[in-house]
Amino acid sequence: MERAGWQIDRFQRPEALHAMVTPLHSRVVAQYLDDLRRAVGEAGDNPELASTGGAAMYGMIASVPLRGVVKKNVLNMFAEMYGPDTKMIDPSATAVSDSEEKVGEEDFTTKAAREGTSF
Repeated sequence: MERAGWQIDRFQRPEALHAMVTPLHSRVVAQYLDDLRRAVGEAGDNPELASTGGAAMYGMIASVPLRGVVKKNVLNMFAEMYGPDTKMIDPSATAVSDSEEKVGEEDFTTKAAREGTSF
């Protein structure tokens, strides 16, 4: 889903996924479900993907026994993402992954920026 431009938050204790849905998302339901079906199929066909990208980091963090270290690093990460010195990115100029771009395929973020979709 990340390669398609979607952000899905993961939680630990209990393990969960978090998705925020607003009325504006009604415009992208079909695209989201298509991308989700494709991602679930790809993950089922390629279980080794669990050891790559964000999934690998999430799994590693869940196994760290020093919970204070995890908490400190998560707080630092959020400070970098949402703190007063944060710089906003231009989604039309940012790829999820340069190495995994598919020629001729536009991810959701790029398409939304091109079309002027605001959320």
